[in-house]
Amino acid sequence: MKINKNKFKDWKSYYLHYQETLASSYYIPFLKNNGIDIDNKKILEIGCGNGGFIKAFSRYSQKCTGFDIKNLNWDDSDVRYLHLNIFDDNFDTQVSDKFDVIILRDVIEHIDNKMNDILFDKINSLSNENATILVTFPPFYSPFGLHQQALLGGFCRYVPFLSLIPKMIMNIIFCCRKNKDIDEMLSLYESGMTIRSFKKMINKFNYNIINQKFFTVRPSHELRYGLKTKESKLLYKIPILRELLITGTAFIIKKGS
Repeated sequence: MKINKNKFKDWKSYYLHYQETLASSYYIPFLKNNGIDIDNKKILEIGCGNGGFIKAFSRYSQKCTGFDIKNLNWDDSDVRYLHLNIFDDNFDTQVSDKFDVIILRDVIEHIDNKMNDILFDKINSLSNENATILVTFPPFYSPFGLHQQALLGGFCRYVPFLSLIPKMIMNIIFCCRKNKDIDEMLSLYESGMTIRSFKKMINKFNYNIINQKFFTVRPSHELRYGLKTKESKLLYKIPILRELLITGTAFIIKKGS
């Protein structure tokens, strides 16, 4: 069900509620239905944004931590929030705990492929034995794989499949409109995270898929735009079409033995 923005005093309040609802209505049940215990567990969100997603987990555990590269002036809560980049030299001094559940919600596609070795080294160092990793992302070539609906304004935010346009041409198109949001959108080309490349990557780092979901309409689109969530039962099995028509993925993974 779409969340009515008009019921909130400002965008921050709305977005925090949206993130909490997304976690509590879709992704916490996804974890629980796969036997993942979150009660009183140490839970970390990498790239927590406004902090609502990890806040939803604080109803089950008082050991929740979230950090983000942006300082978003988080409100006081039961979550420990940190302004931090996982690639900072002093990262290990800021976050030294080991976690039972680690979340990367729409984060992996923002990380340059050249940094993946460091990223997974960090994840390994942050993980307790048998830790669970929850990863979600929109495939790069999907209709809104560049997050243009969130990062662009005006008509362009509604134009699908912008990721099919080469980066060089996109640079020309947006050369007169450069700002931090457009820079962030263009940086997604450095990852180009597809379903195929994600599976290849986690295989390289010896992670096993516990369960996976593929959406033609993501849960986030139901909450933000009122479109009913639709999970793919067949399309995700077709290699080329799934990269174009699956709008969102969710993976539960664990380190192999």
